[in-house]
Amino acid sequence: MTTTPVYLSDNNSTSEEVVEQSIGNVTLYTVREQSSSVQFMNNDANLRHSFDVKSDLGDLEVLRDEIARNKLMYWDSHINNVGEMFNVFDIDRISRQWYSFKVRVSEQCSATLETYLMALNQSELWAAKMWDATGRYSSGYFWGNGFWMGSQALCYDVEETAPFPLAFSVIKLLLYLPQHLNNKAERIQLGLCLPYNCSMEDVRGLVEATVPEWTQLLKVRTLHNRYDFWDDSIFWTLLDAGEDVTNARNPDACQNKANGVQYDTVTSKKGILSRMILSFSVKLNLETICDPSVGVDTIPIIHGLRFLSMLWVILGHTCIIAFEYSDNRTYREVAEENFLIQTVTKGAYAVDTFFFISGLLVSFLYFRTIAKVDVTKLTRSTGVTSNILQFLGLLIYRYLRLTVPYMFVLGVVQVCMKWFQDTAVFEAPFNDQENCAKYWWRNALYINNFFSANEMCMLWSWYLADDTQFYVLGAMLLILATSHFRFAAVLLGIFLASSWSGTAIVAYQHNHMPGFDDPLALFDNIYDKPWTRLGPYLIGMCVGWLLYKKDCKIEMHKLVVLLGWLLSTVCALFLVYALHKVKLHPLAGAAYSSLSHSMWALVLAWVVVACSTGYGGYVNKFLSLSIIHPFSRVTYCAYLVHPLIIHLVPLRMDSPFHLTMETVTLLFFGQVVASYMLAFIVSVAFEAPVVTLLKIMAPSKDEQKNTKKEEDPDWDNYSPHAHRTQLGNGTAGRGHEIRR
Repeated sequence: MTTTPVYLSDNNSTSEEVVEQSIGNVTLYTVREQSSSVQFMNNDANLRHSFDVKSDLGDLEVLRDEIARNKLMYWDSHINNVGEMFNVFDIDRISRQWYSFKVRVSEQCSATLETYLMALNQSELWAAKMWDATGRYSSGYFWGNGFWMGSQALCYDVEETAPFPLAFSVIKLLLYLPQHLNNKAERIQLGLCLPYNCSMEDVRGLVEATVPEWTQLLKVRTLHNRYDFWDDSIFWTLLDAGEDVTNARNPDACQNKANGVQYDTVTSKKGILSRMILSFSVKLNLETICDPSVGVDTIPIIHGLRFLSMLWVILGHTCIIAFEYSDNRTYREVAEENFLIQTVTKGAYAVDTFFFISGLLVSFLYFRTIAKVDVTKLTRSTGVTSNILQFLGLLIYRYLRLTVPYMFVLGVVQVCMKWFQDTAVFEAPFNDQENCAKYWWRNALYINNFFSANEMCMLWSWYLADDTQFYVLGAMLLILATSHFRFAAVLLGIFLASSWSGTAIVAYQHNHMPGFDDPLALFDNIYDKPWTRLGPYLIGMCVGWLLYKKDCKIEMHKLVVLLGWLLSTVCALFLVYALHKVKLHPLAGAAYSSLSHSMWALVLAWVVVACSTGYGGYVNKFLSLSIIHPFSRVTYCAYLVHPLIIHLVPLRMDSPFHLTMETVTLLFFGQVVASYMLAFIVSVAFEAPVVTLLKIMAPSKDEQKNTKKEEDPDWDNYSPHAHRTQLGNGTAGRGHEIRR
């Protein structure tokens, strides 16, 4: 065997090189670029002369494409056995040629591997179990089975009888088949049960020497590290936060509560300190959340819209994760042939519903509040100064209200992802264990949506950043509207038109096809950017102002009502189902991408207006069901925690899902139940106390004396997107859900 370096540039100073290895009549080329390598085989040694390219990234990608093509060419003259295609890690070959492999690993690893191979040749039970725990191809490759994982659980179970400790490793590689079988490389994950003292470098060396030439090794991940919660400062911080919340529930201070005394009776007799302690009462917070009644000024159907939208979000995320970790991923292509799958893929409209609700409530409640309260007396100033103080009060109240449970869940996510990284066979689709440690401050400032998804902590929190930025814009427009209504309306129209045109331009530039492309394909360009999602929020603000102006009393002719429901239904069905397998012209695709979210908001606008003014019929009755209210009131926490619950299932398994319609359905319902159970816990422990504390601090003393029960927070107009406007002591803010 000969090895000759062939560099990728005219001089030998570059860090990238092609290394030629001749084995018989076969020539193996290896592209070495820092710590990574790419390999290909070809019988013609003269091929290396075609690689007179520079060592920049673009040319390296060209070379890698050439490598892929030559890997596929290798099949025509070297592989005749179909079974040999999938034999990517051959223990028998290692055993037969051990002395040529042992030089690739350390002495400690070599000694334990020799013991294992000898025991395997002698058919000892513990060695047979190790072999059985190591992954290999079984079946289903052409049905999308890229997980040849073996069994991590069996591997660790063997430790009880094996003469040395074991560790499970996972390798990622690309498998190249002949073009008539598959014209693209497929990503394969292979689980290996090996001795614990074989380090990641040992595993990499062994794998690189073992995997066949028609594969390309991408990554080696060993599960040697055992994450210890007790050594993690973030975990201790979360424990301290939980302990502080628990200690705040002083039974002596809350004895009146335990004796069944009503909240308003207690607060009228107790001082501020006692009321603050009572804000942590589990009993009182649960009673508030589970109260079936709503406030006199509440828009009841908001509860139904919010809850159904949250279910839609969970459904979409459940399906995404289920498809990601399944051994029949091709089933997705089959499922997408059914037009009903659009119910899942159009889940982005659920987020538009959240934006619409947010804009509606912040506008509706703000105008209702300023109609009842003299803001200048509360801010003790007039003109621009009063407006600035009002604006700052709104932002401060909202920030405190949202950030406490948000940062707690962020810490929980970071700790859990560290644990998954060291224990899970499967990798999480995002890198929160590192991103949250580096970039948590972006989440705290609600600017994480301006950065790449690869650098985002809690990827799903893009929505909170968008919503907060919309709230800042909405607060400015509302404050401006109190003195310059027409100017504020013109600005709103300009922002709306800018959002439409900007989205259309970006979609056209990227040739985005709404009917064909994955909805998340342009996540960093379109999906999470505030300037592309602003439309539903602004339309919601307009509807909120309309309901305030008309006092939820609008007379409509029966024909108008019938036409309104007919058009809104047709429009909703069109937006969700009409583009199934329809390829639009690029201009039409850009227009659809630009206007579809706002069209969805217009559908919701009709539903809200019709139901709020007495023309909702059975739709209004269903969306206003009192049984929905408790679940609606914990929507914010459900949104925060549900992805963690969804990832918990696959990241604790050592084998993939096998998808069927029934499997996904049962998985979805389980995720809903578990997510809402955790949401209630987080809401009672962190969300509800903050809401009550902010309410205690906000009103003036005179207002507190005259406060009626129906003005206490009952969460009726809260969502992670709704904003209560509360003016008092120079502040204006957002509450959980406020009975006005």
